[in-house]
This record gives sequence, structure tokens and C-alpha cells, in this order.
Amino acid sequence: MNIDQLNYIRYAIELESYAQAGELLHVMPQAISKAVAETERLCGRELTVRSGRSVKATPFGLAFARHVRTISEAYDDLCAFAHLKEGVPRD
Repeated sequence: MNIDQLNYIRYAIELESYAQAGELLHVMPQAISKAVAETERLCGRELTVRSGRSVKATPFGLAFARHVRTISEAYDDLCAFAHLKEGVPRD
């Protein structure tokens, strides 16, 4: 897992949509879906369940996304401290 993949999962869960997460992060929804599937395989647990065109987080997925948000914010802070041009949109 890398920070981009973690953020794909975070925003897919927060926005309840692979398409909207892809639009926000400037990637195809397939990249979001792939990151979710790979992480589910690594964890051995589902993060999301499809519901029509949207997705719903499982209880594990909600907890996972909370941890990712903490990591993402710390990563953004580190990038700012080091004057790196990385990070993702903040709420």
C-alpha cells in the first residue's frame, strides 16, 4: 500500500463513490476499485459493498478510513514541513 492507494480508499468511502473519488483525485474509477480490491485481499476483509452505482463502507471499512485520514493528514503535514509538492485535497 502507498499513500495514493490509501487516499483512493479514503475518498471512495467518504464520498460513497469510486467515480467521485476518481474525479477528485484525477484518476479513473478503475484505479480506485483496484486499490480497494488489493487492500481487501491484503486485509482479508471487505472495505466496501456495492450498492447500485454507489458503495457503502463496511464497519471495518469505516474504521480503516478513519485510520487512513489520520495517516493522510500526517503525510500532508510532513510534505508541508519538508516543502514537498505532494498531498491531497483537504476538507
